[in-house]
Amino acid sequence: MSFIWSFFAPRRYLLWPIIMIACLISPAQRFAVMGLDFHFLRAISFVMLIRVLVFRDLKDVRFGKADAFVVGLMLTIILCTLVRAGFNPALSACGKIIEPFSLYFVGRALVRTLDDVRYMLVGVSLIGIPVAISFTVEQYTRYNFFSVFGGIPEMTVIRDGKLRSQGSFVHPITAGVFWASFSPLFISQILTKHKSFLILIIGWVGFAVCIVCALMTNSSTSIAGLLIGLAGWCFYRFRNNLRTIFWFCVFVGAFLHFGSQSGLHGLIFTRISFVSGSTGYHRYMLFEGLLNNAQKWFLMGTNDRMFNRSFIDICNHYVLVALDGGIVALTLQIAIIIMAFKAVGRALKASSDRSDSLLIFGLGVAFLTAIASFTAVSSMGEGVIPLFLFAGIMITLGDPAIGLKNLGRSKNGQNGTFKTGGPSSNSGKSPFTGRAQG
Repeated sequence: MSFIWSFFAPRRYLLWPIIMIACLISPAQRFAVMGLDFHFLRAISFVMLIRVLVFRDLKDVRFGKADAFVVGLMLTIILCTLVRAGFNPALSACGKIIEPFSLYFVGRALVRTLDDVRYMLVGVSLIGIPVAISFTVEQYTRYNFFSVFGGIPEMTVIRDGKLRSQGSFVHPITAGVFWASFSPLFISQILTKHKSFLILIIGWVGFAVCIVCALMTNSSTSIAGLLIGLAGWCFYRFRNNLRTIFWFCVFVGAFLHFGSQSGLHGLIFTRISFVSGSTGYHRYMLFEGLLNNAQKWFLMGTNDRMFNRSFIDICNHYVLVALDGGIVALTLQIAIIIMAFKAVGRALKASSDRSDSLLIFGLGVAFLTAIASFTAVSSMGEGVIPLFLFAGIMITLGDPAIGLKNLGRSKNGQNGTFKTGGPSSNSGKSPFTGRAQG
């Protein structure tokens, strides 16, 4: 059904199948095509990319630096794996990059206006209701309903006497990070204070779902993600000074790193914990192992990854990128993050409407929540959505030929000068803002 939806649904609803499969179908459920392994999120991402190519949704997208960085990141990981490990591991790496590569360009192609983001939030809030119910049932019964479909443990995992709800997600922490990353977007709808009842319902229902799902995973990473999102919103009033705030944070971080014995990563992972039984020290040792063995992975990654016992479970996205593709891949990943934030900054400056500014800022805070959370979990399974789909959306909104152009149309529409029409516009008014759709 989702695959049919991908080709025949209106563009504003095309992200719904991705969210639905991510939230309701376990990555352990998979099938093989000519020896190639696909789980359903990988399959729908690939099908959606094919849909984008068939319908030429990328025809208005200018291939820019951020797109080159994404392609370069994927190629670097594949080539480094091929050189140091051979063909079969490189083929496996090709399979793993399908989701991030596809989701990034799906975000670039299918999200043209802020109303497209709002329609995505409608889908997330609706799909999140049964997910929140299943998480609640897990807390009271210790039974995971999604286990009947396979690939998910029947009995909910317990750590230090606390149940860690998982649903259909690959891991409780991944589930918590997924929902924590969406929470700032729903906060933007709450703060809009729009007369539209639909916006308020979307905001409050979606935010409640995010809070319930993130808290019921009983993970420090999930709770930290929620707090980062709330803290990020405290800077909305200073949105015109974000560059200054960024460099101030860099200076403070450098001061704390070189001024403490264990470094900034030691202060964060060994001193901050929100639930008992947290494995912050494990994550601290991942950073220590990576930094102390830079000569082994710097050039093109490494196959020898047992730098210390913590590397049995590499729950850090950036450490994994460095081990897979060396310093080039790590640099490209950081460059993608920087380009995404720059794009949001351009969109924020171009926006004159308060509801638009709130949503753009919320998207930036959501991405900040995601990239911070992935220092404590790898972007496996559903985790690629807030990391790469959000990045693609942000780059498009900051694209002068697409996102900034549509923001300009909205501004003119408020003054009564905007006329609907054009190849990528929808007729009528937006149900969210009451303005003509661009």
